[in-house]
Amino acid sequence: MTYWARAPEPREQAVLFPQRLDEALPKEHVVRILDEMLSQINWGEWEARYNGRIGQPPIHPRVLAGVLLYGMWAKLRSSRSLEEALRVRFDFRWLAEGRTIDHTTLSEFRRSHSAQLKDLFVQICQLARELGLLKLEELGYDGTRVRANNRRSGTRTPEELRHERAELQKRFDEVQNRRMRKTRAMKSGSACETRTICRRNCVTPGVGARNLTRR
Repeated sequence: MTYWARAPEPREQAVLFPQRLDEALPKEHVVRILDEMLSQINWGEWEARYNGRIGQPPIHPRVLAGVLLYGMWAKLRSSRSLEEALRVRFDFRWLAEGRTIDHTTLSEFRRSHSAQLKDLFVQICQLARELGLLKLEELGYDGTRVRANNRRSGTRTPEELRHERAELQKRFDEVQNRRMRKTRAMKSGSACETRTICRRNCVTPGVGARNLTRR
């Protein structure tokens, strides 16, 4: 008799009734709340940018935008990190409905829809705040729904709403700028390392030949 507990589902064991992707994610998971919010957004302006007649059917912008926004919450901002998460993390797989999206597609979508993503970020944050699900300082969600209170003291003026919108836009820009600085730093470090290797291993034409002749 083996002392150690046996694995409930060995990797090599065949499964007669495989688990559905929806069953693998807890009902109270935060990504479900984000997905419900995304379903309330009008995607007509986004869809109008696609041809719809040529090429392979594209991935709907709701899916790509959802992956990028959820990646911000999960602190996964680089396109390559998101590509890996879509393969190995249940929450990302659930959000993308099992799609494996490569980093080039995510990066290109982020670049070509930067203004719309910023607007969507503000909409989602404002909606989440109205429901009591989001703190502005941290892009985080609470798993509990709160009924909106329409009391007079809770009503905000247009000036307060404009100020909040400006704060959210500033927050989005900060996150994007941080990601860009990190990407540039990684590229700069890689270039320096390449130059160092070349100085050590490469022979300059002419100079190297003369040195070899003298030897």
